Parts: sequence; structure tokens; C-alpha cells
Amino acid sequence: MSNNLVTGVDRLFEGDPAAIQPFEDLIHFKSEKAIGKVGTDRLLPWRKKISSKDYIICICDPREKSIDLRKAMRTLPGKMKGKKLIFVSPDSPAENRR
Repeated sequence: MSNNLVTGVDRLFEGDPAAIQPFEDLIHFKSEKAIGKVGTDRLLPWRKKISSKDYIICICDPREKSIDLRKAMRTLPGKMKGKKLIFVSPDSPAENRR
């Protein structure tokens, strides 16, 4: 195994600001369009002009048609009332609406 450092890896630590671009590219499951800058500004608490301690919980699963993610999408919103949840999957918007 090599002792060389891995290049091209961005590392975030607690308290670091999250990159905005990945959120702008998210596709809304109803409109099937990228949420863009305006949607990102509405979605992310740290993009609002009023300082806030709000946060979002982002749950991702890179597997297509993931049974685990689908189960989480059904159960977590009821268990985490009042929390802002985002689910990210590789499935098409039409598949996610089913």
C-alpha cells in the first residue's frame, strides 16, 4: 500500500460551510427540474439572510431502487416531525413518485 496522499478529495469538518453547487443540481421529484439557486436559497437554512441554527438532514443512497431508502422515505418523516429532511437517490423523479 502506498503512503501517497489521495488527491482530488475534498474534506469537510464540523463547522465548515457546505458547498452550494451540489444542492443547486438536485432535481425536484414533482417538477423534474433542478432546484437551482433560488430553490437552494429556500432549502438551506444557512443561505437565509436571518441567522439561524436550523439544519437539514440529508439521507442519500446511491443504489437504484433501494428498498432501504424507500423504507426510510416512508417512516422517517413521521418519526422526525418538525425536522427538514432531504432524500437523494439515483432514481428518476417518476420512479421516486411511485
